[in-house]
Amino acid sequence: MPVSDSSVVMNRCSHEYEDDLSGLLVIDKPKGMISKDVSRILQKRVLPRKVRLGHVGSLDPLAQGVLPVTVGRATRLQPYILDSLKTYFVTVVFGFQTDTLDVTGTRTETQIHPPYITVEAANRVLKSFEGEHIQAPPLYSAVKYKGRRLYEYARAGRGHEVDLASLARSVHIHHIRLIQFSEVSCDHLDLRDHMSRDHLPLQTMDFVVECSKGTYVRSICDTMGHNLGVPTTMMALRRQKTGGVDETQAISVAELVRDPHQLGSALIPMVEIPLSMPRVSVSMHVSHRLRLGQRVRFEVDLDDPCSHPSLCPQLLPSSSGEPVSWHVLVHTQKPSDCLVVDEQCQVVCVGQLMISPTLRSRYERVVSTEDMEDMENEEGQKIHMVLKQKRGL
Repeated sequence: MPVSDSSVVMNRCSHEYEDDLSGLLVIDKPKGMISKDVSRILQKRVLPRKVRLGHVGSLDPLAQGVLPVTVGRATRLQPYILDSLKTYFVTVVFGFQTDTLDVTGTRTETQIHPPYITVEAANRVLKSFEGEHIQAPPLYSAVKYKGRRLYEYARAGRGHEVDLASLARSVHIHHIRLIQFSEVSCDHLDLRDHMSRDHLPLQTMDFVVECSKGTYVRSICDTMGHNLGVPTTMMALRRQKTGGVDETQAISVAELVRDPHQLGSALIPMVEIPLSMPRVSVSMHVSHRLRLGQRVRFEVDLDDPCSHPSLCPQLLPSSSGEPVSWHVLVHTQKPSDCLVVDEQCQVVCVGQLMISPTLRSRYERVVSTEDMEDMENEEGQKIHMVLKQKRGL
């Protein structure tokens, strides 16, 4: 029988109800390793070879930090995890620039006596990034242009053939904050090939940025340098949060290789993966019908959504904690994706909730919220809904 109390549902959820090899691993990717290397090592030394793996949001070899890895059936939830904010801890160094915009590249510009950057100037420039912007990808990136990766053009010396402006896209910087200034010696491992001892020391700056997916932090560093009037290069990057998970939940690849038994405690069950969509609890009978591809029609009483618990799916909060209600879903008048969970906390599928087509045609003729509310009153606050499977898991 469906459980109407979401807290009870969550308390019952554990690995004994989930496929042990389906869920989300939060990996702390080390510096010097590409994202695909993480999947290869896990596949070869930790997980059975037949288990599917996927990673959410690639990290460059220079970068480290949170890399969500989907395991088993959870790989089909990957598109819903990508639509999330990302938080990065960034270190930039002033005084030179490279072709890759980070310290792994070849130096293209050097300023022997770079100006000293003040806190006031840095804060002013950083705050100018907040909001929505159009950002072109760096030439050394995996974005495709005419069927080829941009870095292929760059490595072949054909970067001039690429129209970067045509690849620009909208990104959103939600928050950016200065952490501290410091200095670094060129004897530092990442800098000795770029500068001579005559240029010591170099000023560095740490900042934290929270941004939308698709944002290139290297490009932010490059633009910041132009605005400050000094060549700037990204020296270090650590992703602290993405996909609703953060570094406090992360485990290193080395730990898992050393003790694969830690997989059980590290794997986040599918039902607990942070997603932006709401969850719907259904009876075993309804879950069986959805798996067969059948549509489930039901009636929701907006005054008392739980009045028919044996027939009506129960709307639960999203796993990311976002509040949701039948009122919100009804007034959007658009199909809403949801994660369908059965009585045993087993994820059934990604479903789609919508107003019954017959009733929706009436809603489409409503011209104002007041008229809609009047129509709901005429209907006795009862709305006919349809739940169907959108993506099997």
